Amino acid sequence: MICSTLKKGSFILLGVLFILIKVKAQENFQCSLSDINTIQEIINSPKLDRKTPYNELIIAIGELFIDTPYEGKTLDQNTDTEKVVAHLSGLDCSTFIDTILALTLTIKNGEKDAVDFFKILESVRYRDSKLNGYASRLHYFSDWLQDNTDKGYLRNITKEIGGVEFNKEIKFMSTNRKNYAQLAKNDSLLDQIKEVEKKLNSKQHFYIPKEKVKSIGSNLKSGDIIGITTSIPLLDISHVGIIKKVRGKCYLLHASLGKKKVVLSEKTLDEYLEKYSKHTGIVVGSLVID
Repeated sequence: MICSTLKKGSFILLGVLFILIKVKAQENFQCSLSDINTIQEIINSPKLDRKTPYNELIIAIGELFIDTPYEGKTLDQNTDTEKVVAHLSGLDCSTFIDTILALTLTIKNGEKDAVDFFKILESVRYRDSKLNGYASRLHYFSDWLQDNTDKGYLRNITKEIGGVEFNKEIKFMSTNRKNYAQLAKNDSLLDQIKEVEKKLNSKQHFYIPKEKVKSIGSNLKSGDIIGITTSIPLLDISHVGIIKKVRGKCYLLHASLGKKKVVLSEKTLDEYLEKYSKHTGIVVGSLVID
């Protein structure tokens, strides 16, 4: 689990408090003093060099969070106002990916301030890099991957490494509005989500069936971000994580609901997929290396 090792000296604490004030001054950003402490510690760590290759850096940062508790719905505490939330003491699979990618990009950009991290986190998490209400959040991983590909952060390599067409209607959120506090009684927001789904369904998508994942393992790299496709009706992706290669085999670094914490999978990726009948395959986003 990521733990603060900052000294308790007044100078350092005042510095962290000053940065917290700067973050709070941005009305759309939300975090705690502990979150700022952790962010500052990571992006200023001498062990995390911006010259480190992207794929090595994202794994190194992700592994700092191993054993961090699983915590869902941390982005949905403010049902009336959407905010860019950083909650690093508890992560679900999506916030784990957002956070680790944003930390990696912050370090690679040479930034040393948590305010810069928040700006990058906003860019990663929201359509066209800008928070514009609940519907601008990239709720569906297919949407998230496409948007972050368009931004130049990732490249969707699914098709080129053997993916086949993924023919599935995606409208889980609008069909299950009661499961989303923001949508339950807000018809305007519901219409916005339906429009997002309509655009998603107008595009061609690809996936690698799970029975083929082992055979394409050599095409996967440490640091690749994967979404796991699902047989759940009307849903595209049910889980996400980061590939780590160990002795040539693929493992999954992820926030696990079953383990209730961030872990590196004990089983190889293909074995992990076989364990769950609703997992049908993967899509793959590879980090864009300058």
